[in-house]
Amino acid sequence: MADRGSMVQRSTSDNESDHAGLSVQADFLRLLASQPDGNAVSFAIANGPCAALQASSCAIFLCNAARTHLALVGEHGFVSEELDRYQLVPIDVEVPVARSLRTGQELYLPGATGDDEFPLTRAFFASEPGSRERDWIHLPLSYL
Repeated sequence: MADRGSMVQRSTSDNESDHAGLSVQADFLRLLASQPDGNAVSFAIANGPCAALQASSCAIFLCNAARTHLALVGEHGFVSEELDRYQLVPIDVEVPVARSLRTGQELYLPGATGDDEFPLTRAFFASEPGSRERDWIHLPLSYL
């Protein structure tokens, strides 16, 4: 599997921000190494690698060995009890997290468009404060 990434060029005047970035990365890696629960990892992702995106929430789903279901194993920043409906998601259901994993592609949903494309998520988008003003990004993370 090809590794996808991006390169960012920085000037030498960015030394302070480089050091701050390394500190954030080190804190994030220390948290992961300490084997925290899923909610702690979600918090770390939202406030570490995704901080530049101004992430306000993060959810982590793991796929079962048979690749039939996704289980919600951690979340941070959600206030709606509607998220409870997504504790176990069949992989063939047309919701963003399942589609992203099925296709292996990132999925970007700007603002209020999420529930239009994915009718099964209407109750979630209606109940989660600010969901219509935020952009949603779903990233499939997998390993071989």
